[in-house]
Amino acid sequence: MEFALVLPLVFLVMLVGVDVAVVTRDAVRVEHAAREAARSAAVDGDASLARATALRQLGPNATVEVLLAPPGGTVTATVRFDVADHLALMGKIRPNLSVSATVHMRREGDPEE
Repeated sequence: MEFALVLPLVFLVMLVGVDVAVVTRDAVRVEHAAREAARSAAVDGDASLARATALRQLGPNATVEVLLAPPGGTVTATVRFDVADHLALMGKIRPNLSVSATVHMRREGDPEE
């Protein structure tokens, strides 16, 4: 009898744990995509290629913004990804849940170019 009363609570805790794991996984993926986009922009100096690099890792649900700078300046890549669409419980409670990351890197190349 006690097990029947506790089972819904155990199930709820398991669902929350899975949702936290999914959000954590997506946060790591977003951080990696932002780092790759910033690196691509720093090396190649092409914002569209940097955006494509991040979108290839996260898919079309991501928002990618890349700010270029002249050689020797700082390149900024910001990636935002909505994760609420594939969450079991937290997506129903808070439908606008998203993770984001911003990475700054020095653009490579000779500043006098």
